[in-house]
Amino acid sequence: MYLLYSMGFLLPWIVPVAVLALVNWQRSRQLASPTEACGATPAPPIVVLVVLTWIFVSLLSFSEPGGDFPTWVLWWIFTIGLGLSWLGLLVPAAYKAFRARSLARLPSAAAYLLILPLAAIVLFVLVSHHTPLKARFQLSEPALSDLVRKYQSANTKELFGGAGESHWIGLYSVRTVYRRDGCVMVQTTTDMDFEAGLAFCTGSRPEGPNLDMDHIDGLWWRYARHQL
Repeated sequence: MYLLYSMGFLLPWIVPVAVLALVNWQRSRQLASPTEACGATPAPPIVVLVVLTWIFVSLLSFSEPGGDFPTWVLWWIFTIGLGLSWLGLLVPAAYKAFRARSLARLPSAAAYLLILPLAAIVLFVLVSHHTPLKARFQLSEPALSDLVRKYQSANTKELFGGAGESHWIGLYSVRTVYRRDGCVMVQTTTDMDFEAGLAFCTGSRPEGPNLDMDHIDGLWWRYARHQL
């Protein structure tokens, strides 16, 4: 749920950029010269702040073992909105600066033109190597291992598990801990028909047509299960 709050922080930055992009697009239709079409342009620090906030929220989202549906819907809305703002606002601003052939404006033009594609490339490389997930797990692994030992010594069927209850273990908000086959399942995300989290497996791993498991490190796995 805290991912939704993070995206709520991003929204006030995305909306003004999108509004400026709309104003710029409408103005560009009215003006004959393309070099006059980019009057409403945010300052480079604002652009950098918006993109860095998007990267932060994206890394936070992809560091989750599995995201719930509302979180990913909001992430896609913000990402598409940011991309459209870049196309409708920053690209024309860069074009205007290049057409003006002003050396003083070239750094700003390059920043407008390159910052989002470079950020997207960096994010793609990190996510494709599962870097956010692994980094968050490594920082939380001692606390997660302590949780598993606590569950095993408690000799109980389920640890935590209260309605709406969650506990911070390392950098994860843990909903419940239970055993399935040879694994201790640490649930971090749950939705109407979906759950995800981390699994500490010392025996046979659970199997099922709706269960996906990916190895993280040692005896730890990431799991996601659709309860269809």
